[in-house]
Amino acid sequence: MSKTSNFLDFYLDSSIHVALAVLSLTFVTYTTLDITINNDVLVFVFFGTISAYNYIKFGIPFKPFRKGGVNYATFITFFSIISLLVSTYHFIYLNKSIWLCGFLIALLIGGYMWPITKNGQNLRSLGIVKVLLVALVWTMTTMLIPVLQAEITIVSWDLWLLLLQQIILVLILLIPFEIRDLNFDEPNLKTIPQRIGVQKTKLMGGFLVFIYYNSLFLRDTLLQDELLQKGFISLLLLFVLLITKQKQSPYFAAFYVEGIPILWALAIIIFIN
Repeated sequence: MSKTSNFLDFYLDSSIHVALAVLSLTFVTYTTLDITINNDVLVFVFFGTISAYNYIKFGIPFKPFRKGGVNYATFITFFSIISLLVSTYHFIYLNKSIWLCGFLIALLIGGYMWPITKNGQNLRSLGIVKVLLVALVWTMTTMLIPVLQAEITIVSWDLWLLLLQQIILVLILLIPFEIRDLNFDEPNLKTIPQRIGVQKTKLMGGFLVFIYYNSLFLRDTLLQDELLQKGFISLLLLFVLLITKQKQSPYFAAFYVEGIPILWALAIIIFIN
């Protein structure tokens, strides 16, 4: 049991799980838009997410982990550097329009980490702005990059609705994390649960699920597969919101909630493709 726990901790600490979630949403984009999968995009997204998330979580050089010490941190540092090199190699083979998109994502990540105000605040310290920023970066990575690589026009009504849906989906997925972090966040962060409380935050999440699913019917073209997939995901999101608590298992948000996009991608591979 100890070995299983140690492996799971490393799997989460090294950001492999969140990278698989981002990769899965990128795969869903390819299947939803019925465009040819580009392997360079998938590799860049997966390894780029690992290096970016580890930098955001731990900084450079990484601080020793309470449960792992210096050697544990050193190994994750090495793993992150390798991931950065792999993602950079595949990035140079992508369209130049993606280079601009990647630069914008890097700027947003920088604003998330680096001080941007006179009193040393960054975007991470602005509660509501933080979740909107994360949703925007995830959407640019998982949907805009595949679209730009496939050279699909981004002026269509359906595509803008899909981009909006992706932002809403990520915002919903962030709610269990925001509720969990009530135990650690400083009061001056003014996160959504701090402003309106846990129950109202969950109700807001339910309203977002309603918008997420029903916005499908605003599409010019709607496929039955997509209706079924997002119907199932919407029900799963509602269930997760229902059982989310402030005092939760350390793996509830970080593993189970973040695993929803992975489950979605696996369901497509097994039952649809």
